[in-house]
Amino acid sequence: MRARYAVLAMLTGLSVITYMDRVCISNAATRMQRELGISDWQWGWVLGVFSIGYGIFEVPTGAWGDRIGQRRVLTRIVVWWSIFTMLTGAAAGFVSLLVVRFLFSMGEAGAYPNATGSIGRWFPPQERARAQGAVWSAARMGGALTPHLVLPLILSIGWRSTFVVFGAVGIVWSIVWRAWYRDFPRDHSWVSEPELKEIGPAEHHAVGVRDVLDIFRHRRMWLIMAMFFGYTWAPGFFIGWYPKYVRTGLGFSES
Repeated sequence: MRARYAVLAMLTGLSVITYMDRVCISNAATRMQRELGISDWQWGWVLGVFSIGYGIFEVPTGAWGDRIGQRRVLTRIVVWWSIFTMLTGAAAGFVSLLVVRFLFSMGEAGAYPNATGSIGRWFPPQERARAQGAVWSAARMGGALTPHLVLPLILSIGWRSTFVVFGAVGIVWSIVWRAWYRDFPRDHSWVSEPELKEIGPAEHHAVGVRDVLDIFRHRRMWLIMAMFFGYTWAPGFFIGWYPKYVRTGLGFSES
């Protein structure tokens, strides 16, 4: 097997874990609100603060990975968000949960830009779109599979311990990534000379503050942002509110 496909397997695993940790809280919402005394209005802030932190730190963390390498930055990202996934289970009320989820979003920001950076270094141009498609499809699969994992865990060990289990999965991923991954294919023992030729010359573009600011001069960038702002309303609802809606709004049981 070509080494770059093992890299893709790691990145798709990362994508699944990312959405598992995001969706986990929405499936535990009813129990968490009841136990912590959190109103629906406050719960909206618990969910919304994730988007605030994620939006602020997404671009800087992506640029950081371009500068020092995705091996180090993705390790830091996954360890950070896994720790705060676990700490979600230790929340004592609205304020502590709000702080933990904001710090969680800070840690997770930059995961997809750095995954894209890895694809850019490890895949030839003609394969990058398929690799990106696999990573993003894995995210949706993770979100869809999570309820089937979360609910049995909550019923057997409780919602607090469930967050610990999900966080531990991310810690395991980060250990394997740090030990196995290399920022450039030429530095990896699994990569043969024929595969190096297939991949082609490594691309590495360090992004500075001026480069980021220059992007916003382009009309196309603003159109892309407007499109994505509209797009995120739908997954924002399904990730954050849908499990609660089908139970309290439509009267469905967990089973």
